[in-house]
Amino acid sequence: MEVRQDGKVTIDGDEVFGIDAAGRVFEVDGDPMAVLDEAGHLLGRDAAEMGMVGAQTAAFPGSATAWVGLGPRGEVIRFDSDGERSRDGYWQGCSGAMSTTCMLVTHVILLREWQRRPRVGVGIGFGVGIMH
Repeated sequence: MEVRQDGKVTIDGDEVFGIDAAGRVFEVDGDPMAVLDEAGHLLGRDAAEMGMVGAQTAAFPGSATAWVGLGPRGEVIRFDSDGERSRDGYWQGCSGAMSTTCMLVTHVILLREWQRRPRVGVGIGFGVGIMH
């Protein structure tokens, strides 16, 4: 995964969405997807709650606790509901103000992954970052 200087987010070279310096997230076709407000609330279309995003952690929508975070060396750490932690890749170039951008991108990618999973029952700095 890569966050390019022009705001395009790519996975294996394919654009998956875009972001801008104001914290807005866009579909590939330019349609607005979400916006990160100054307090860290990620709001989707029609003000849908999409969680909280900070420089080091992000919380699942409706949760007060983090479900993903960035470690000191850029590693992506997922926090399971039972308290277990697992590593899920790492970022390069995500220090300082860029860490919020990397956390936003990570959160949006993982939310999309979660939304696509089959379920039983019952949802800034700016620069260049690369996730491996």
